[in-house]
Amino acid sequence: MALIVLGASAAGAAGDPDFGAVGWVALDCAPGGDPAGDESPSSADLVGDPSHPATYYAYDAKYLYFRYRLDSDPTSKGGFVENIWSALMQVPSGNPKQYQYEIAVNGKSDAIELWANTSARDLSFSPNFNDGAEVRLFAQGVNAANGSTVNATPLVRAVPTGDGSAFGGSPDYFLDFAMPIDVLVANGVIADAGDLASSLFAPATSSIGGAAFLPSGTLSIDATLTPDSAAVNVTTPVVYSITVHNAGPAPAKAVAIEGAALPGYMANASLAVSSDDAIVESMNPLRVTVPLMPAGSTVTIDFSADAQPGCGDDGFTESLTASAANAPPVTYSGTFGVDRAVRETCDGVDNDCDGHVDGEGLCDDGDRCTVDTCRGTGGCAHEAIANCRPPVEICGDCIDNDGDGLVDWEDPDCCEQLLALQPRRVMLKRPGAKGRNRMRVKAIYSQFAPAGFDPTRDDTSLQISDGTGPVVCATVPAGHWMQPTARRFSFCDKDGAFAGGLRDGRFVKRHSGRLVFRATSRKLPDQVVEGKNVRITVRVGNQCSQSTMELRAKKKALVYP
Repeated sequence: MALIVLGASAAGAAGDPDFGAVGWVALDCAPGGDPAGDESPSSADLVGDPSHPATYYAYDAKYLYFRYRLDSDPTSKGGFVENIWSALMQVPSGNPKQYQYEIAVNGKSDAIELWANTSARDLSFSPNFNDGAEVRLFAQGVNAANGSTVNATPLVRAVPTGDGSAFGGSPDYFLDFAMPIDVLVANGVIADAGDLASSLFAPATSSIGGAAFLPSGTLSIDATLTPDSAAVNVTTPVVYSITVHNAGPAPAKAVAIEGAALPGYMANASLAVSSDDAIVESMNPLRVTVPLMPAGSTVTIDFSADAQPGCGDDGFTESLTASAANAPPVTYSGTFGVDRAVRETCDGVDNDCDGHVDGEGLCDDGDRCTVDTCRGTGGCAHEAIANCRPPVEICGDCIDNDGDGLVDWEDPDCCEQLLALQPRRVMLKRPGAKGRNRMRVKAIYSQFAPAGFDPTRDDTSLQISDGTGPVVCATVPAGHWMQPTARRFSFCDKDGAFAGGLRDGRFVKRHSGRLVFRATSRKLPDQVVEGKNVRITVRVGNQCSQSTMELRAKKKALVYP
């Protein structure tokens, strides 16, 4: 809404009612305004744009005022043409889904009238609302102004706008009309003028019914769905948190929050609403009514349900709408998915929709001293085997002794200190490939030399494995390492006598503190290597540096990067 005070050209001389002295408030509902020529006749055609509102209202201690911008002069022969210009009125004490009274200028009888809507219907402005008032409570001639009337000057007038508007090509006119507060109070419309601040109005003419009640609220709606998907054949608790906010400037009346019906696999629904005045008309489909939302207020709805979709069920899109008697509808749309890309688990249902319930190996806990059994809905059972001693990893025999998929120094059981290896260059040729070296490895062993690091004192191992198991497992005894400089350790085994197939290797400490490892071999690897999930481990004593990567094919070798 905007407060607009008109200049003297539109106001004219002071009167009673004084249309020129009140502070008019725009009652427009269309953001783009109201074009000329969309209604006929032109004297009933409301016109306007954002700078020139089509309709206004105001009130003071004596009158309730309305001002309509018309495309042509509505007067005729000392009265008005046979049109009707009216304002539907919703009072604070009335049903917020309906209107209760109508204030109208009747051009046929040249009277300003007050009507009661005694057989009201719920509001619906789709596209227009048509619910005529039935009982006339008051009527007074448009020009009546004497000692028997409250007013000293006419209650209705038409004047050129004086603000330059000419939407149809010719100057526009204001139709101004006022209803005495005393008449409204005497007929039980309001208790006093203070009720007008909480009343709503819908401008209308004989050519068009009311389009919306004003002043308006501004609604917004948002929602979060947690989680946003559910696995098949299991129960997943779902919470739909819905937030509706009224940014104002006016309170929103008869707020309706509605949602589409949920699929049948959403069960055990419950609802919690933050407003004590809210009326839950239905949970599925959702329909909640809030009689009044003050400007700046928020209403939250937490909708809870148990989702248990089957293999043949699909996800859905939930559409939510919030609307009010004096606020246009706003919508929110969110998607809930059905997750079929899950692994089968031991729970007595078909999790992966392959037609089979549960299966073998679902309960293997990796403990060789238990008997693992799937008991359907009872889950997994693990029964201890009497007198069973689980195997332990033997460090240095190139065998996975404890069956955990990790060999020797790859296994934390064999390493007290784990470091992060950073490969720089790796080349692994296929067995039988020609060339001087079949394997090259260069990597940062550590960003700094670990405490106690000394290959001349502790044995060093290089292990490379892929998804099939070890492909390189070599250990260089400490006695074969040399330290030619303070920053360099190296070995060389040209004859293949002690290094397990490695030809040479070295550790070099850079000035930055980094410890770089290099190794080559003319014999290893002696089997085909899978390029995925290649694990490289370099250990010195009880310190192990490790990394897993994917190698790419290049001619007859696998390389990184």
